[in-house]
Amino acid sequence: MPDPPPATADPPGGVTAVGDSVMLGASSALRHAIPSIEVDAVVSRQWDAGVATVGADRDSGRLRPTLVVDLGTNGTVSAAQFDAMVRAAAGTRRIAVVTVRVPRPWEAEVNGVLRAGVSRSRDTVLVDWYAASAGHPEWFAPDGYHLELRSETHGGSRRADVTAAAPADIAAWRPGVIPEAERQPPSLVGRP
Repeated sequence: MPDPPPATADPPGGVTAVGDSVMLGASSALRHAIPSIEVDAVVSRQWDAGVATVGADRDSGRLRPTLVVDLGTNGTVSAAQFDAMVRAAAGTRRIAVVTVRVPRPWEAEVNGVLRAGVSRSRDTVLVDWYAASAGHPEWFAPDGYHLELRSETHGGSRRADVTAAAPADIAAWRPGVIPEAERQPPSLVGRP
């Protein structure tokens, strides 16, 4: 009897993305940047609702090898909630967690929890939207956190570029934070 064929790697684009209205605004650009991404973004989604969505996707077999979590715009996130997301995503090979830029009192707290969670959680990477979007008010709608989708700068495309860089950088993958030099998406290098 012949040997079984060797196992193949996960297909490219095996990405589930769970987010709120900010991700919803970037969903077309995300689908363009990562063609087989499954985007599940809902207006006003809170972190706990995202945990429930990820758990349901896992239980139904719909959770793909890479998970992008883009939540925190609508309120605080605790370390326990971050850990609940990691547990809900059991079985994924990597989790990319996107920081927030939201002119609200919880912005720094949420980003701190996300950074700390990534630093202690195996197979997670930080997608630092907060840092990447610094100094680019033109990427945002007047509220300062939803994305400007009508301009030449198209905030949704910029966010998709930053988010797509995490799954694309898997060649350099290691647990914890990917250093800034490795995380910088080529599509943003040299842009004003």
